[in-house]
Parts: sequence; C-alpha cells; structure tokens
Amino acid sequence: MLLTLANFIRLKSALEDSPDLCTWAIDQAIDQCVKGLDREQEIALNREADDAAIIKAYESRLFTIESALLDARKQRKYMMYTAIGVGALSIITSTLYFTGR
Repeated sequence: MLLTLANFIRLKSALEDSPDLCTWAIDQAIDQCVKGLDREQEIALNREADDAAIIKAYESRLFTIESALLDARKQRKYMMYTAIGVGALSIITSTLYFTGR
C-alpha cells in the first residue's frame, strides 16, 4: 500500500491532534518489547537445562567409549602375546621337523 502525500498529511494531522493515540502506540511498543524480553529469557533459561542434559548424555557416552577402548586395549595385548607364542611354537616345530628330530 502506497502512502500518498495527501494521505500522509491527513494521517500526520490526525496523529498530532490525538496525543492519546501516540501514548497508546508507545504503550503497545513497550508491551511488545517486554513480551519479547520475557520470551528470550525463557529460551535462555530452557537452554541451560537442555545444555545440562546434553552434557550429561555426552559424559555417559564418553564413559562407555572409554570402557570399550580399555577392553579393546586388553584384548589387543592378549592377541599380541598369543600371536607371539603361536609364532614361536611354529618356528620351533618347523625347525625340529626340518632338522629331522
């Protein structure tokens, strides 16, 4: 909607002659600002609770992953020593077989 010069002058005259309208507009603007502040404050407070829940979930996930890593390290050492033992046994058996004993 385009505001023509004549309409602007009429609107300006109506607003200047009506101080209650200006007060009403200012009050409405203040109310909207207060509502916006309340909404943003609620979002910020909820974000703290949400972040705390996310942190707790990540801590439990980290604990699970660290436990699995520790188990994998133990299993790796077991497999390494098993492979060394089987390899040594294989070398000894091959040596005895090829030397004829």
